[in-house]
Parts: sequence; C-alpha cells; structure tokens
Amino acid sequence: MNRHLHLNQGEQSRNTLQILGQSWLLLFIIIGSMFLLSGCPGKPQLAPIYPPQPEFPLTTELVSQLINDRISSFENLVGAGKVSINTWQEKYKFSETFVLQKPGKFRLETLGFLDQPAVFLTSNESLLTLYSKKQNICYKGVASQENLFRLSGINLAVEDAILVLSGNPTRIVSPNIEWGMPLPDQQQYYFERISLLQEIVQRIWFDAERYVITYFEEAMLTNGEILLKVQFSDYRAEAGTYPVPAVIQIDRPFDNTRVQVDYKFFDINQQIDQDLFVFAPPSDAKIHNIDDRTLEEIEQLAPYKEFRTTEE
Repeated sequence: MNRHLHLNQGEQSRNTLQILGQSWLLLFIIIGSMFLLSGCPGKPQLAPIYPPQPEFPLTTELVSQLINDRISSFENLVGAGKVSINTWQEKYKFSETFVLQKPGKFRLETLGFLDQPAVFLTSNESLLTLYSKKQNICYKGVASQENLFRLSGINLAVEDAILVLSGNPTRIVSPNIEWGMPLPDQQQYYFERISLLQEIVQRIWFDAERYVITYFEEAMLTNGEILLKVQFSDYRAEAGTYPVPAVIQIDRPFDNTRVQVDYKFFDINQQIDQDLFVFAPPSDAKIHNIDDRTLEEIEQLAPYKEFRTTEE
C-alpha cells in the first residue's frame, strides 16, 4: 500500500510539473507576441524637471517671486533651431544658431547653403554688429531697440529679446501695482503688472501646475492698445531644472510683424567663450554705421533677402 501511495504521489508531482511548464511556456509566448507586435522600445523623452510646488495655494506675491526667481536663475543659452519672420508684405525662413547671455550679449548665426553661416549678428551689450557674407557688408551701431529692429525684425530691447528667447517676460521698470487671481478652469494664474513710469500694463498667464509662463502681453495703459504678444509652448527637458519653451511666438501688432523661434535643441547655463560676442568683419567688407543719419535709410532686413520665401 505504501508503494502504491508513493506511485500516486509521484504521478501527481509529474502532473504538477507539466502544468507549471505549460503555464511558463504560455506566458513566454504571450510576452514574445507582445514584443513582436510593439517592436523595440524607443528611448523615452524625459519630462522637464519643474521646481517643487509649495503646499499652499498660489498668491500674487508668490507668483511674482517665482517669475523673478526664474529670471534670476537664467544665465545663458546655447542652441539651434528654425526662425520665421512675417511682416505685412514679406516672409523669411532660415536655420539659426543661438548663443545668448544675460543681460545683453548674444551671437546669432543664420545658416545658408550646406548649413554654413551666412549672416552674423552679435551684441556685446554696447555695440550691435551684423555681417552678411554674401553681400560682404557689415552694419554697426549702438545696441538699441531701434537698431535691433532694423537689422533683425525683433522690435525689443536687447535685454528683453534675451529674456523672451529664454522663456521669460520682458522687464517692467518700477511696477507700481501688482495683482492677480487664479483661473481654475484654465489651471493658470493671471498676473498683472502696471508701470506708471512706462505707461504700460503687462499681463502674464502663469501655469499653476508646471510653474512656467504660457503667454504674456503688454498694452498701453492710456488706451489699452496691445503692443506685444508672446506665446510659449512645448517646454522641453534638455535644460534640466530650468524648462525652456521649444516654440516661441512673438507678435508686434503695431508693426504687423511676427517672429517665431522653434528650438531643435538647447543647453542652459554653460561656460561660454566671451569672444563669441565680438565679430570682426573681413578687412575688405563695406562698413555701414547705422547710427549715422546722414546715410541713406537702410532697408529693414536687407541682409536676409536670400531667405525670403513665398510659403504660407
């Protein structure tokens, strides 16, 4: 009887092993099928690392502090991407490399045939220099908002242009009033600054979840006319703890001009060679001093004519 009991137990063990083996085989077949159907997994895109949120709700004072802290933490940006400029009668599209350093230094290289630099635009905080390789012409002038607009189509002060291209609002001089309110349906906080000195009101839409700016505009305090509209979108993770929008759209309704920047990549707060912000043109280049009003009026965006397009 013991021998018969041992035989039954051995047969039960073999049956159990067969069932387990079939189960593992079935599981392996399922996993293999899923792998074949889905293909090899790609490298996941990292999400931006946003600053930790406090446990208390947003207030006007806190939003103001967060915006100022974000501006303070930015030092420089190095990147590349696409730029499009639409005026009331012309359109331009080109590839661009960016080197930006706060408060007023930059180097922009517009790429032409075979991605070789064709137009160089630099600022060392005091002097703007633009050189067109095709025309062998160099324009020089004070680093003012007017000159930057004439040379690049960006109607901003140099310091404000660097702030906007890093995902920040422009500067407001001595704001007299700051107030705001939450927009729960939009998951944003509306924040407003008023400067009586500049006669400007600045309106900012602040993302209440990610703590980044999605949109801001500036208007005349006297009549409400919109002077500037900037939209930020597609914040990326390449900058680590400092998210930067990969798409920046700048509108100047009064000038009927739109500038859009689409970053392909960028890096933040790295060591930069300061010699990049000074450009020495070739010795045989024709030099124009754009601050000399005795010269003929320089046509706006003239060095970029080779990048003019008819595409919608």
